[in-house]
Amino acid sequence: MPVSPDERCCQLFATGLIFFTDVHEKNNRQPIKIFNLTAQFINDFDKLLKTNLMKGSLYILLAMFSIISCKTEKKEKTLYEKRKELKYGELSADNVYHVDEIGWTTTIPDGWEIVTQQEMGKLKKKGADAIEEAFETEINYSDVQDLLSVKKDKINSFMSNMQKMNDTRDGNFDERVKTMYDAIRYSYQSKNVQMEEAVGAIRIDGIMFDRLEIKILSPDKNKTILNQEIFIALINGYDLTMIINYNNEKDKDDLLEMVIGSKFSLKE
Repeated sequence: MPVSPDERCCQLFATGLIFFTDVHEKNNRQPIKIFNLTAQFINDFDKLLKTNLMKGSLYILLAMFSIISCKTEKKEKTLYEKRKELKYGELSADNVYHVDEIGWTTTIPDGWEIVTQQEMGKLKKKGADAIEEAFETEINYSDVQDLLSVKKDKINSFMSNMQKMNDTRDGNFDERVKTMYDAIRYSYQSKNVQMEEAVGAIRIDGIMFDRLEIKILSPDKNKTILNQEIFIALINGYDLTMIINYNNEKDKDDLLEMVIGSKFSLKE
């Protein structure tokens, strides 16, 4: 029976990988090499694959990557059309999004459009193919609940999902997050992607989120070509994940406002 790696990692990996590969192929024709994994990492990651904690993060990692390869059409959607694209949560006429299960509320900035379900299907397929090649395992993201995903263009984007957690089955949350970060590092390094990272935490409306900031660099490491940030918290028994991609300050500000400006009526 195939196991499912963390889909948030897949999505984040996919975003940077596709963007980096374009630059890599133009500037460096050397083959991409895969580095050797430590026995401890293989053991930890194998355990993690059998839990639910990492599925959402690999899933976002996958889809975020694929979003930048999709065509963006600037066609204004009606409120009815926007709501049709949301599997979970509610959207108001003034672009305020709310999810009852975790008490989460955020606002979509002007000029950003909701990613359609059709696009999401394509994203999952592209991301799954990429991560299955890297980890040599199949991905099943059927138990991850897609929440709000929006994009400004091919690169600047936001994605979120949640997943019901089980302490007995999934183990210690902090340890799982740490191993997930290791998986992200491996995913990028396995494709020779140049990156810098910073691990930290941030409190958002009373909820403590783990935060991972990533800079995807050009092959010569002289230029940042993509910024990624992942935010993860356990709220009311759900693992909530938000990921943002950006390459300019204006879109960074909009995306961080969606994340840091979030409100939570449930505090644990």
